[in-house]
Amino acid sequence: MGEIQVAGVSVAAVEDPRWIPIRVSRINLALTLGGAAVAFPLLFVVPIAPAMRAALCLAFALAMAFDLVLTLLRVPHSATAFYLFDLAADSPSPMPNPAADAPALGIRVRFRGRADQTSAPEHDGTVSAGSFVTPWFTALRYRLPQDPAWRRLWPRVIPLWPDSIGVEDFRRTRVALKWK
Repeated sequence: MGEIQVAGVSVAAVEDPRWIPIRVSRINLALTLGGAAVAFPLLFVVPIAPAMRAALCLAFALAMAFDLVLTLLRVPHSATAFYLFDLAADSPSPMPNPAADAPALGIRVRFRGRADQTSAPEHDGTVSAGSFVTPWFTALRYRLPQDPAWRRLWPRVIPLWPDSIGVEDFRRTRVALKWK
């Protein structure tokens, strides 16, 4: 019997029940391709010079190819699984200070990694403030300890759609983000 794969990672490899595997979202893929189908013809409606139109078409095609690769989770730094944990529970103080600047929610992320790696790389980080949570889409913002200073302005984000993770995992993730 064949092994079940989720975003190129074996389901059997996700042994810890806290891990939430991330699948390619059909909703995200449809929005990406639908947006391109609507935006590309607009390049021919706008009155601009032919050389500028050709340059914009080339830039648009390259951007769409890059976005499609990101949507399909094909780059080595694509998150393929994650789990959230409470940093306050790991605190040495019995009563964590809610006014402290320390984030209350941690994240462990498993990345796709390169093909020559034997195991997928995993990193611990902290969930950043400003994660976007709705019933239809959630943007999980996070930082890793080794991130450079410019990541404060351009944080790492895991886009979560209802079809990219399990229904119960999606609900639990949204609740954890709203209450921390």
